[in-house]
Amino acid sequence: MQEFKNILASPTNVERLILAGIGLLQGVTAWLVVRIEPQEPIEKSFLFGLLAWVLSSGLLYQFASSGRERMRLTTVVTSLGLPFSVFTFYVVLQLSPKGSTYEGDDFRLITWSIAATLALYIILPYLQIFQRKGRPIFPYPDLYRHSWNNFFLGGLAWFYTGVYWMLVWLFAALFQALGIHVIQRVISKPSFIFITTWIMAGVGVALAKEHAQIISTLRAISSTLCRSLTPLLVVIALSFVATLPFTGLAPLWATKWASSILLSLLLSILLFVNAVFQDGEGTAPYGPFLRRGVEATLMAMPILVGLTLYSMNLRILQYGFTPERYYAIVFAIVLGGYSVGYAWSVVRAGSVWLGNIRRFNVALSVVVLGLALALHSPLMDPLKRSAEDQERRFLNGAVDVKHFDFGSMRFELGHHGQAVLDRLALLKDHPAREQITAQLARLQKVQHKWKWKTPAPPPATPEAILAKLTVYPPGHTIPADLLPALNEQSHRHLFDSCSTDHPCDILAGQWDDDAEVEYVVLNGCGYAVNGCQNYTVALFNQFGSTSWKEVASISLSGDPPMLSRDETLLSAKQGRLKFSGVQYHCMTGVATSQVCDYWDKVND
Repeated sequence: MQEFKNILASPTNVERLILAGIGLLQGVTAWLVVRIEPQEPIEKSFLFGLLAWVLSSGLLYQFASSGRERMRLTTVVTSLGLPFSVFTFYVVLQLSPKGSTYEGDDFRLITWSIAATLALYIILPYLQIFQRKGRPIFPYPDLYRHSWNNFFLGGLAWFYTGVYWMLVWLFAALFQALGIHVIQRVISKPSFIFITTWIMAGVGVALAKEHAQIISTLRAISSTLCRSLTPLLVVIALSFVATLPFTGLAPLWATKWASSILLSLLLSILLFVNAVFQDGEGTAPYGPFLRRGVEATLMAMPILVGLTLYSMNLRILQYGFTPERYYAIVFAIVLGGYSVGYAWSVVRAGSVWLGNIRRFNVALSVVVLGLALALHSPLMDPLKRSAEDQERRFLNGAVDVKHFDFGSMRFELGHHGQAVLDRLALLKDHPAREQITAQLARLQKVQHKWKWKTPAPPPATPEAILAKLTVYPPGHTIPADLLPALNEQSHRHLFDSCSTDHPCDILAGQWDDDAEVEYVVLNGCGYAVNGCQNYTVALFNQFGSTSWKEVASISLSGDPPMLSRDETLLSAKQGRLKFSGVQYHCMTGVATSQVCDYWDKVND
């Protein structure tokens, strides 16, 4: 009891216990939500909204806690967690119900996870300053310091958690080597994973905050690295812009990913310039020559943003909106705001070099926060906007039935895409009514997006199949009902390399204990049939009067394989090829060479 009192007497230990306790609450809540596995949409939305409230409020508390004014911090973070709960409720409510025939709504889960993390990162510096000072006054040097510190703080916390898991798995592996498996079973349980991971993350945050000098050192190192590399970035950006008048834009557009290149360059400039500028205090980081280079790069940013938006506009005019393009253009517009603000900071130079950057960074952080939330609301829902834009393009004649992507509507745009398909099905007077009906009917038969993109080729005729096979014994007649089984989609891998010039082999014989005829197929290796290093042997047996099934499929590889294709073919022709028992995962050829293909395992 005295030891416990001694622990509580230390503010550092109390802070660790509180942050670990919050981690315990987060882990238990996450485990319970997963454990309950709610099925009804409203119930699932409510529970995940509750989880988001606990996680976001807990993270804000853990990072902002300073050991003082705990009640004020608790009140603020629980209030700030409510918007995250509401938006999570909305996002989860949009998910496709169980058994639905359309897909794509879960795309929001990925983007909301990223947006929520970004929103928390933006909010944290303001919260940390308010917690310390008790007033809504946010000096830029403090915002800069906290924003970089939080990055390294989170990294150290998760590094600590990763080391914890490394030791736990080592502990389990050691005892499992001794034949004791209970530890492995315990640490694999979801309850143990969720609860201990969040507890360790909380402890990791507390430990990292206790070593502020390490965080400061990491921040200083990062700033130094960026400062040393910024001149190279300046050369890259300015040489690129200077070369454009001589090459024109055609080579850039020909890459098909010009927008991605330009966005990456803009983001790099934004990151490096802020690392060099830091909080704007102290002396200018470079001499006059390099400062002019940085300023020229900032003046070029609006040009790069203009090219990016132009590139995106070309794609949108040609193909319309998709969720990815919608997010990309919002991202480009935000970078456009930064580029105008930074260029303005160059034009309106003051006593502090690029001093106006501070004002624009603060203002645009609020804009980014608002957009991160708005993009996951009915106001700016990318899936809804994309589906409506594609529908408008179709009805306006910008795209015809042949090029309208019905598959994207069903498999990528969720219930908004399905709503468009439902409206298209109701069109009675459209000139392409018959084609629309045919496409919708075909779409109903497709279960996966890739099958819509690459529909299965029409079934090959029996003559076409036989033309790619060498039959043994010569003159033997292959049963007509076996040929469709050979041509099934699941067996296409056997015949991809078969051709009339380089046929595969099919051999009739008795490969098991009954008196019925079975067939062995050896696929080929294209132009290297006789010396191929990878080939497959498959055994087909008849079940019932007309049903043929593949009962064994053994892949052999190596240089050379344990049993060459020539040896296998000769053994099959001479009746010496054997398949083991009922499992059919081992095969014996010449002499006593036995090969097995079971869970990719090959044995003698």
